[in-house]
Amino acid sequence: MAEGLQLITYSQALKQGTDLWVISDAQNSSWPSKIDWYLCFQMKKNKLNCFEASVSQIQSLIKKYKLSSFQWKAPQPLPVLIESSSHLPNLWTLKLTYSEEWINRIYDIWCSLNQPKLRIFVPQPIKKEKIIEKWEEHAKNNLIQYIME
Repeated sequence: MAEGLQLITYSQALKQGTDLWVISDAQNSSWPSKIDWYLCFQMKKNKLNCFEASVSQIQSLIKKYKLSSFQWKAPQPLPVLIESSSHLPNLWTLKLTYSEEWINRIYDIWCSLNQPKLRIFVPQPIKKEKIIEKWEEHAKNNLIQYIME
């Protein structure tokens, strides 16, 4: 398959060809529920887990261990990266809740994973021009596919 930025069709969406698939949340796309079905609802199960410590717990630990106070700023909501090669024709599936910075956050994660072949399931609020503007330059040496909602 040729490198570059490629718009793919619905019939090609769940076929092999890329290593990392990126989906949005169900409020902005129909793809999460379809893909989560093949993943045995791992994304839905992950959503039920709550990993946030309460402010009072954090404050008591800071006092107990005489730590300096700090502000932890993780992007919210946190992305979910699932190793999906046993369920889908890819290596990983990334679920990233839609926000104004959605495309930039994908780019940062993609770079941290050493720029694997990428398929983006573009949510409804994002226009084709925005995808082309962000990814066209990066697709010269990489395979980047996208499918519009």
